Amino acid sequence: MHPDSADESTPMRRGSLRLDALGEDGESDTSGDSDGEAEHQDNDLDGVLDPEGESAYIWMGVVSCCVLYNTWVIILRTAFQQMRSKSYLSSYFDVLDVVVDLVYLADIAVHFRTGYLDDGILVTDLASLSRHYRSQWEFRRDVVSMLPVKVLTLLLPVGDGALPILRLPRLLKWGTVLDFFQFTDSRTSRPNIVRALVLVLYLASFIHWIACLYYMLSEYEGLGTNEWVYPGDEEEQPFV
Repeated sequence: MHPDSADESTPMRRGSLRLDALGEDGESDTSGDSDGEAEHQDNDLDGVLDPEGESAYIWMGVVSCCVLYNTWVIILRTAFQQMRSKSYLSSYFDVLDVVVDLVYLADIAVHFRTGYLDDGILVTDLASLSRHYRSQWEFRRDVVSMLPVKVLTLLLPVGDGALPILRLPRLLKWGTVLDFFQFTDSRTSRPNIVRALVLVLYLASFIHWIACLYYMLSEYEGLGTNEWVYPGDEEEQPFV
């Protein structure tokens, strides 16, 4: 090989190496830009929940469990005097009531930091989120459902025995349970099983309320006074 040809091939080789290096740098720059965009998007959502994300779904499940607790326990404690009397079981209910009320209060704070879709675009601005939530019916529902029951017992001429029935506004958040079931139905690969379980839960809750209302009516008419009402015993039997 002649020296001239070697000199001519050397710039070409250097040029190809330079192009390869530029290509590698270009790919790294592109990947760096994409990583930066993903990181920027994650930073935009810092402190703000995606309404269709995993965290929002889990929190919705926690709130739904609290609503279901109120659905079953409020009518139970209203119907049966034994559940309202000062006992170890009643003290457990008092503790659970405080925990559920704290979850309800935290849910209001979570809603102020939950994004919403505006023409398909996820809004994460905190000021916009606050205005949007306060303009919705859910905000008024959540505030009413958090009425301080203890304060009402002091203001109204009622005793502590009326405390459970004053917690009925807590059931206004039943819409959260419906949203959670619908969300679960759309996320699972076996929606028929979810729908069957939801139907069983609805039927059980309905039967539970009917049974408690029947006992309340029987107690109002007088236990054992006729064949229609709940039979009464000569000696009062403990609830548990």
